[in-house]
Amino acid sequence: MALPIDSQNATDEQMRRLESLARMRKRISRLSEIKKSIFVASQRLEKEDALLNEIRAEKRLLEQERLQLLATVEQLDQDIAELSASEDSLQTMRTETSKQLDTLRDDEYAPLKERIDQARQKVGLSRLPNLQEEVEVEMLSYLEERRNRWRESGILQPDAAARSPTGTPPPLSQPSSPSVSARERQGSQSRSIRKRKK
Repeated sequence: MALPIDSQNATDEQMRRLESLARMRKRISRLSEIKKSIFVASQRLEKEDALLNEIRAEKRLLEQERLQLLATVEQLDQDIAELSASEDSLQTMRTETSKQLDTLRDDEYAPLKERIDQARQKVGLSRLPNLQEEVEVEMLSYLEERRNRWRESGILQPDAAARSPTGTPPPLSQPSSPSVSARERQGSQSRSIRKRKK
């Protein structure tokens, strides 16, 4: 038995509405999933931006420290060059002084002293003191005077002066290392970044 035309049309319209509602539910469900993905991506983007800013800030600090270290190395190179020039100049002066000393001692002093000693022996006088003995006495007096100067200026402590017969000042202490190195800060920064990623 065939349905009336009006009843058939109503049934078809109802079916179309049900199909439309079903499609709408699917679209709403998909829209909800996309919205959740947007929330997750937004949160992830915020974290990544924060980490990126943190890394860039640490990079700037390390670049500043690198520039400071390069400036320090450059200054050290200049100091070494100046000391090398002073060393060469002083070495030249020392060589000339040594030659002059040899000339004075061997060519002038020794022959003259020998003639004087011979003349003294002829009149019953003893020989003049040995040159090396007089030099040692003079050097001891000079070293003692130098120790006193260092002691007064604070370079040499009294107990150190007593232990050092030549008055050599104690070695300078090595410079202390920085309290926080770049690697330590970088390690701390990396740990902080890993925590924030979690």
